[in-house]
Amino acid sequence: MEMPGQVLNGRYELTEKIGEGGMAFAWKGRDLLLDRPVAVKLMRDSLAADPEFVARFRQEAQAAASLSHEHIAAVYDFGSDGGLNYIVMEYVPGEDLRRRLKRQGPLSLQEALELGIQVAEALEAAHAKGIVHRDIKPANILITPEGQVKVTDFGIARAASSSEDTSTGTLLGSVHYIAPEQARGEAVGPQADIYSLGVVLFEALAGRPPFHASNPVAVVHKHLYEPPPSLHGLRADAPMEMEGILLRCLAKELSGRYATARELLNYLRALQSRLLSAQPQVTAHEPPVTLARRRPGRAQRWPWIAGGGALAVVIGVVLMWSLSHGGSGALVSVPSLLGLDLDSARAVAEGVGLRLEKRGDLYSPAVPAGRIAIQSPPADEKLRRGSTVEVRLSLGRVTVRVPEVTEMTEAQARRQVESAGLTVGAVEEQYDESLPEGMVIASKPPAGVELSKGSTVNLVVNKKERPPEEPSGTTPGPTPPAPPPKTLSFQVPAGEAAAAEILVEASDESGRRILYRGIHAAGESIPSLKVPPARPVTIRIKMNGRVVLEKTYEE
Repeated sequence: MEMPGQVLNGRYELTEKIGEGGMAFAWKGRDLLLDRPVAVKLMRDSLAADPEFVARFRQEAQAAASLSHEHIAAVYDFGSDGGLNYIVMEYVPGEDLRRRLKRQGPLSLQEALELGIQVAEALEAAHAKGIVHRDIKPANILITPEGQVKVTDFGIARAASSSEDTSTGTLLGSVHYIAPEQARGEAVGPQADIYSLGVVLFEALAGRPPFHASNPVAVVHKHLYEPPPSLHGLRADAPMEMEGILLRCLAKELSGRYATARELLNYLRALQSRLLSAQPQVTAHEPPVTLARRRPGRAQRWPWIAGGGALAVVIGVVLMWSLSHGGSGALVSVPSLLGLDLDSARAVAEGVGLRLEKRGDLYSPAVPAGRIAIQSPPADEKLRRGSTVEVRLSLGRVTVRVPEVTEMTEAQARRQVESAGLTVGAVEEQYDESLPEGMVIASKPPAGVELSKGSTVNLVVNKKERPPEEPSGTTPGPTPPAPPPKTLSFQVPAGEAAAAEILVEASDESGRRILYRGIHAAGESIPSLKVPPARPVTIRIKMNGRVVLEKTYEE
């Protein structure tokens, strides 16, 4: 058993046990060769008996040792001595975020933003090296006495299971901070770390994680299926911009979540700049901020800029995007504007050299009224400076019932649907001998169903003539039935953070044409569409301008 004074491989002296986790014990130690304090992680005996785990443990330690960043606790060495497998890491004085929150309660908004920025910077550096943390939680976020944040244990969580080992259903990461895809046992990528950071920031501001229950299984169920509670409802001084950032971090599906740590950083820094420009000057009697502010070269460098929040956002975003997208080229990347109010979105767009144009409004079940629900082109597409980004604002969620339209003419049904605040989508044809030609047989969805205002209702109309009957008489043999026409369907991902504009295109030898266009909320399906008979034909489904499905039919 390890004990104070024990020396590993004649170099690392164990001085004080400082913690333990599911896989390792943490000791404060001393590097006798370099005469400096270190932290030593000793693998538990039960895991050290598994050669496969030990091999992964060393492999991940070696990968983590390649990381060099001011907000990552460095890995110095790894090895074994007398059956003890260990990792030697940078010793970070201070306390972890878990203890900080327990000791003093929720952080201020500026402290939480500063924490989020520094952790996101660490994640960006690690993800660029292909390393996913997989266990971002308050206990792995260290805060020095000077307020600097350092993330520890990169790669150690991955050692518990290879990325391909998803069949066991092992849930990596602490249950309160686990991403939905991680809970489902799926392969885990950088966006899982973004989700976990969103949970950490929510807890840092609200004083509790967004999902909690009496047992771990119930917590996992909430991660998978329940929306997070309103941050503003738990903390009245939290701005809607912060709530919007957290909602995107906590999206259930990857398509609704920030794609990269860089994208999250853009929003955190822009909000920090706006809040710093709006706050009154600190006097000598006010308490200091307990997390280190940005050093020169970052957003904190500009407290002297006047002109209100929008100008500060512009300045911040100009720097962000020039640093991350190569400076003053003719092409710029379109920033994500979803969830912002119109003024903030215009400031962000103009900050990278683009213009903003509002193209109308729509009802959205997911986006608060007055916030941007749809933008075109979508984020990360390249445009020339001076180009225009079109946006549509949310009118909020309003539900209406689908009206009864059967046995009406198509024109009458259209008026009835539109007067209810809905739109008519596809019109299908069927034959019903009991109704006159052109009369509506049914609606999809049927009458009485509650839909968000502005949703699409499809109509089924009586076709002009009876389908041809089978010819009579004897035949040499049975005639095989004609294959049914191929159909396609698509459902907007349940985690999509905003109403989506869906466009379905078909491309064949006759050219490209639109099969369907409509606005759908998260979880809604487009009507079933027939694939054109021409072969080959390629079908593309675009969501908010981004191709999400492409399929070619050869026969």
